Amino acid sequence: MWSPAAGARRPRLTLAGQFLVLQLSVLVMVLGVAGFVTLQQTETSFREERGSRLRQAAESLANTAVVRDELQQRYPATEALASYATEVQNRLGADAVYLTDADGRQVIGPDPTLVDDRIDLGDRSILRGRVWTGDVDERDRHSLAALVPVVGDDGALVGIVMVA
Repeated sequence: MWSPAAGARRPRLTLAGQFLVLQLSVLVMVLGVAGFVTLQQTETSFREERGSRLRQAAESLANTAVVRDELQQRYPATEALASYATEVQNRLGADAVYLTDADGRQVIGPDPTLVDDRIDLGDRSILRGRVWTGDVDERDRHSLAALVPVVGDDGALVGIVMVA
């Protein structure tokens, strides 16, 4: 094997070579930043568009007379509510649709064995009657969801619709 002599020096880059290395370094940095910004914008756009669709579906379900009437009952007709929730889930292609009581305990959801379990209420502003869209933990997964209050005839919160 060849090895440089003890006193041999490594050749220096010419000024043009140094300038080329600088240009390539700047180009790589610009492409990295542009890629990061593009990914952030894409995610933001997706979240806004999907969140809007989820919110519209949740509002529609929350304003359905049968849903409002049944959630005001002490023992709601779960078969009727389940059919409405399933229809919204299928139409939207949502992962899950939940109908809860005013405290966030599941009345209808994808897993009937979890009735009376509490759902993730996000920032809990839904309990003050405010529509909320954001990230929740739904069935051990991180999901984008819309939560909409179901308001009874007297104006009180009687339930919550969550579409994830």
